Amino acid sequence: MKDLNTKTIDIVIGGDLIPDDNLLNAFGNAKNGLLECPVYDAICDADLSIVNLECPVIEKQSGIIKSGPVIGVTPDMFEVLNFIDIFSLANNHIMDHGSAGLESTINAIQSIGSSFVGVGENANTALKLLIRPVNGVRVAILAISENEFGTASLNTPGAAPIDLISITRLLSTSRSDWDTLVVLVHGGLEHLKTPTPRLRNLCHFLVDMGASAVICQHTHCVGAMEYYNEKPIIYGQGNFYFRKPSSYPKHWFEGFLTKLTIDIDEPNKISFSAIPFFQSRSPDEVFLVDKQLTNESFMEDFRKCSSLLSDEFVRDEFNSFVKLNADRYLSILYGKGPWWRRFRRLLNIAGKTRGLRTDAVMLNTLRCESFRDSCVTLLESSIDDERKIK
Repeated sequence: MKDLNTKTIDIVIGGDLIPDDNLLNAFGNAKNGLLECPVYDAICDADLSIVNLECPVIEKQSGIIKSGPVIGVTPDMFEVLNFIDIFSLANNHIMDHGSAGLESTINAIQSIGSSFVGVGENANTALKLLIRPVNGVRVAILAISENEFGTASLNTPGAAPIDLISITRLLSTSRSDWDTLVVLVHGGLEHLKTPTPRLRNLCHFLVDMGASAVICQHTHCVGAMEYYNEKPIIYGQGNFYFRKPSSYPKHWFEGFLTKLTIDIDEPNKISFSAIPFFQSRSPDEVFLVDKQLTNESFMEDFRKCSSLLSDEFVRDEFNSFVKLNADRYLSILYGKGPWWRRFRRLLNIAGKTRGLRTDAVMLNTLRCESFRDSCVTLLESSIDDERKIK
């Protein structure tokens, strides 16, 4: 229990969350004193708690056409989560069931007395700060997401996109409204433990624009962190709770709560600490938390990776990861499935592209802003027309 006379504020942030019966039973038992759950206690003891809700709360199936899995949970999965203050909805799954799913999610959050951030009826309303007064300090939360399926546009609802011009305008015009700014960024390459060069540059920019801390989520693994201009940036805290079969890689089940401690007298002075845990693969347990976890390999890897962060290291790790997964990215680019990757491996041409001329044309189309905007507009129109027909 936190000392009420302390001169600090604690903000606790959890990563990707998809609730299920196991989680709700555990939290319900913890709430009733029937289960010792330090993760639950840490969230309850915080002055402000935030979790990324990685799925819509739906009353009926209305899945959209998209790349990747369509996820949703029912409202009964949500009621016990009322100890979480704020849900970030800026992610690549929040629109998996369209505007109806977004509306029912917002209703579910409001029904338990919690707040949300990172979505809106369009890009302008989605990109808004949520400001909460905490012990006399005005804490602002900004939640943004890379432009996958589900980001809002000028005319459609969804998650707040990473739009640097709009973000700059927002933070420049609102600076007098807040004392501390925490930015949640849903982005990066899944399973890569270091930030991409672009993501790291973005996080530095956000600090330059006034952020007191930047927390990156989405990668499903514990990554690295650094202090930039004395402000903490977390590049991946792992999943909060996202149950998968035990055959999934070990890092899927590793994570930590991010704890940000703010000095009330100097609200722009902020420090970081981690509360590590494992998601148990057993249906009888949810979280395994122990003091010895600070010595576990994934936290040692986190510290080691953090100590190595540099422009060169980040670039080399990114290039190596991309080359290792070349066929996966090429199959996505060419609109092919797993069979295509298996066929290419059989022919011993995995990772090879379509030839110099084709590569040059495709590279220019992806890299040139006007060409890319044109292609995106055409593809969005095609998908919208198909949805209307169905």
